Amino acid sequence: MLFNPTDKEYLSNLMRRKIRYLNPIISIGIDVLMIGAVLLTFALFHHVLRFESEEPVVLPTPTLVPTVFRTPSPTPDATSTPTPEPTIDADTSGTFGMKFYDKFTEEGETVLEDMRYISHDVSITVEKVSETDLTYYVADIYIRDISCFRTAFSSGDINGTKRKRITELSKEVGAILAMCGDFCNVSPSTPGIIVRNGTLYRDEVARNSDLCVMDYNGNFILLESGTYTLDDVLALSPYQTWCFGPNLVKDGELMQDFDKIGIKGLNPRSVIGIYEPGHYCFVLVDGRQGSYSRGLDLYKLAELMYNLGCTDAYNLDGGQSAAMSLYHGIVNQPYNGGRRLGDIVYIADMTREEE
Repeated sequence: MLFNPTDKEYLSNLMRRKIRYLNPIISIGIDVLMIGAVLLTFALFHHVLRFESEEPVVLPTPTLVPTVFRTPSPTPDATSTPTPEPTIDADTSGTFGMKFYDKFTEEGETVLEDMRYISHDVSITVEKVSETDLTYYVADIYIRDISCFRTAFSSGDINGTKRKRITELSKEVGAILAMCGDFCNVSPSTPGIIVRNGTLYRDEVARNSDLCVMDYNGNFILLESGTYTLDDVLALSPYQTWCFGPNLVKDGELMQDFDKIGIKGLNPRSVIGIYEPGHYCFVLVDGRQGSYSRGLDLYKLAELMYNLGCTDAYNLDGGQSAAMSLYHGIVNQPYNGGRRLGDIVYIADMTREEE
């Protein structure tokens, strides 16, 4: 029998076969579109809108016990010029009052020098070290209480976009000594567990970054990338955290595995270190400036912190951000004039704030 193109029954059967054939393809296409929409919605809220919608969480403050036993301070360089010791009292208030009471002045007295600041609550001495093709600054820090060790965002909030010069921000927050931070607010979607002054701002683990935790007892706890969770960090009662790295000295041991880190070459650097709770250092290395200072790679930077006697040391932001200021102004010579910063670490004088 010959096919008639006008045969309605044949055409109807043909269309039904085509529809049955196309139905699975249409269904799969719809499923793919729905899955894509769900993933895009998740990414939007998790990475872009997440930190704008969530409020910072003030973490509970543990009960602090003042440290009682004294430990010897590092022996000063025999070639350095001795400076007169300030008058001291026996005030043992504050978290570290009993341990370092002889490092501070009597209440109401302050020692102000070009590279030195000593008061009832803090003791800071900055030393400039010049070697062949290298210049760096070491700030030796004693604090009476943990609340003297602080951090600040340039915009007042982690999600703010306004950047400021270190001297401008230091003046605003009343910093005696300040150094660039870890630039954790370079983007709202930047991962990392961020706690500042006891407030949790971000809770996403950065899988490829070491984490530095400062607890309320003044300890530094350095965690290696891929080895910790949010619960692990919160269990440490964090007062501050920094998510940049890498770890340079951990539990008194020199770190040496930096081969996979892209910024391991010669650069300006900034580092926070601890000798013991209440006794810290900020180290600022100038770099990219020829014979004045070429900077340090991570291997030499770790050796420097180890040789200074730090039990733990952690690398912060560097490059053009690397800057340090004391109460009277900028201390170092930042590369290319420096840049505006998103955050700082700083030392505050509680007595000065009460005036």
